[in-house]
Amino acid sequence: QDVPRAIKLLNLSADIRHLDDSEFDPSKQSTHRALSVLGETLAALVKPFINPDFSLSQEITRLVKFAHTACALRE
Repeated sequence: QDVPRAIKLLNLSADIRHLDDSEFDPSKQSTHRALSVLGETLAALVKPFINPDFSLSQEITRLVKFAHTACALRE
């Protein structure tokens, strides 16, 4: 029921990709890559709805990115 916290969590999940994974073992690197893709996908979905500074073109670009990534992950 706490929408601001949920949005913050989704935004933070996108920041996982910025972590330095050079010290990770192969298993952790694989997990990091998977979580990075998930975070990037969720950010592409959420940001167009919460960022009022985006132009219509930027919003559509992010939503198309989400759609393509979601389709790729489905396979």
